[in-house]
Amino acid sequence: MAKSNRFAKLMEIATLAHITAKAGVSTKVKARAIGTMIYDIPTKRSGMVSLALLDEYGYRPSVSKCTEEHFYSRNESGFTIIEMVEKHGGTIGDVGEYLVDATTVHLTTKAENIRLSAIQNHPTTKDLGWEEQYAMAGIELVEDPGTMPIKMQNQIKKGLLDEKEIAKAA
Repeated sequence: MAKSNRFAKLMEIATLAHITAKAGVSTKVKARAIGTMIYDIPTKRSGMVSLALLDEYGYRPSVSKCTEEHFYSRNESGFTIIEMVEKHGGTIGDVGEYLVDATTVHLTTKAENIRLSAIQNHPTTKDLGWEEQYAMAGIELVEDPGTMPIKMQNQIKKGLLDEKEIAKAA
């Protein structure tokens, strides 16, 4: 999705979240509704990936084989937005700025995503910072090295590269 479309979607959701936060509904229901809206916003990658994703050569698999993991759970982001609006008078612009961070993702394994989700939504750990939550889930983030070049993959399959050449290429 083009950047301008992402911005339009962010502002649309920010406006709806602002209206929802002021509605006469329970905070839990509002947070869930806002969290669901966040799911519809196109994500932006942080440039970080889980170390567990990398193969023995230091490359990650294609994005389709990775899981996108948000800094914070969508439900927790919903509660944060409600608090911004109800307690601090946050504007639609404030909510939009927060949503930029709330829709930024790292790439992880599916198993890490499941472990982290339990930590992000547990009453005793949901208020911790994202770094601590990731550490508790055993997720170590590193800079995304990208995928292995096709030419290198083909040479490995054919047995044309030895370990020294692979290390040198990586």
